[in-house]
Amino acid sequence: MSPSPDEDRSIADRPPLPDGARTITVEEAGLQLVTLPASLETVPEAWRDWVEAASPEAAVPTVWITFHRAHVIWRPGRAVVLATEDRLESAIAAVVEGARHEAALESIERAAAEGWDDLEADASDAFDALTVSAPRRAELRRRYRRTVELRARLVRIAPYLLSPLMHPPTLGSQIADRWRERLRMEARYEAVEAQLEVYHDVYDACGQRTSEAGIARTGHTLEWAILVVLGFQSILWLFEILTSLAAD
Repeated sequence: MSPSPDEDRSIADRPPLPDGARTITVEEAGLQLVTLPASLETVPEAWRDWVEAASPEAAVPTVWITFHRAHVIWRPGRAVVLATEDRLESAIAAVVEGARHEAALESIERAAAEGWDDLEADASDAFDALTVSAPRRAELRRRYRRTVELRARLVRIAPYLLSPLMHPPTLGSQIADRWRERLRMEARYEAVEAQLEVYHDVYDACGQRTSEAGIARTGHTLEWAILVVLGFQSILWLFEILTSLAAD
């Protein structure tokens, strides 16, 4: 499979790999990760610039973390890890996990933000349920399902976003703690959770009112059917009475 345009650009402007360096691609997080040999002691400026140049449109800050001669620099799409051999795999795992959860959280935030205009237009349908057409009801159901799906996705990543400090700390847990702090993950989780709760309340109300309106319409139809049957029976009885009177 040929590399994507973003991967081509990432490779084209990447500094030459020093001896002992390696690259890792994490597709689910859209991440190009480079590990540098511990002999460098610190991340060279060229590699810092390479990371900083990634995803200029992203609102999140660059994550810089240093612990016990382990160095991590990350922006959406690129990361550099420098650590001794005994710490390298732990640092890589922490960066990959952090990048994966950041990508998942950002995706939920973006989806929630895109739904505000629809929400404002849909809110009135909770009070106009009797006039909502069948295609419109189907559209409201789709948006309700989307809200439920987003809440489920948020719940799945909550254990990482809200994870308490680990004791005793490890390099991986310290990187994860700093990662959550720098990217304000807990605050962002609470914000998007509040947004999705509003979505859920509105679409749940729309669903309840629409369902009640459907039941009411069914009830009215049944009432008219009963009236028609009673009217028809009354006509038959009247006809029988008139027939018997004529026979007498």
